[in-house]
Amino acid sequence: MIPGIPYFNKNILLCPLDWGLGHAARCVPLIKQLQAQNNRIVIGCTGWQKDFLRGEVPNAEFTELFGYDVKYSENISLGLKILSQFPRLSLLVRKEHAWLAGFLKKNKIDVVISDNRFGLYNKTVESVFITHQLFVPAPFLKSTVNKINFSFIKKHNACWVPDYAPEKGSLSGKLSHGDTGSVHIKYIGPLSRFSAQKPAAKKRHDVLILLSGVEPQRSVLEEKLSASLADPAIRVVLVRGTNKKIKTKFPVHFTVYDT
Repeated sequence: MIPGIPYFNKNILLCPLDWGLGHAARCVPLIKQLQAQNNRIVIGCTGWQKDFLRGEVPNAEFTELFGYDVKYSENISLGLKILSQFPRLSLLVRKEHAWLAGFLKKNKIDVVISDNRFGLYNKTVESVFITHQLFVPAPFLKSTVNKINFSFIKKHNACWVPDYAPEKGSLSGKLSHGDTGSVHIKYIGPLSRFSAQKPAAKKRHDVLILLSGVEPQRSVLEEKLSASLADPAIRVVLVRGTNKKIKTKFPVHFTVYDT
């Protein structure tokens, strides 16, 4: 159970960011708990997120919501690549803010939960922002970037951080711990769609790789990991975190799963 989730018998719109599959995946246990607390859940997401989530939470309702469609590069630094997309992303945030206003006029919603989508707040409903990145480690203009980040978080009624409250022993460290000022922060613990299992009597694999993220960097890392684990004595399981066609020719000692 996720501690401190206060909603019962509500109509909830939940929207995960499309920045890789991780945002949608970590929302799965939250959605299941909210359903168990007798809430009606509507998930706003892209088509490929829907394909994944429908298999995890078949009783949820879905509505189509455009993605941010962030691009990475093999040659340009991550900071510069994101900075170059900032004007387009700013327009998308305003667009999704307008989208939400229109959606709320046509649908009965009590609470909006946004996993890192900045424009999903509205004064007519309670809104929650989910992030593990309160403090962005920007390579330049760090102070400005973080002021912008907090300016949007403050527009929501609460901010849920999927991590432990003490920085020592936390998963995200300085990304989610520090002086947050007047922002209402609640640490809800790590979110995972996996449950604890009894260990197998005999070890079947040596390495598990779980990949997600924005292309082409996800595929670049996939290729590098495949090359670095070429020893056939190492039994590897790779969960690719995507349904994109496999380009890499994996060694025979790899067991590979999509999504």
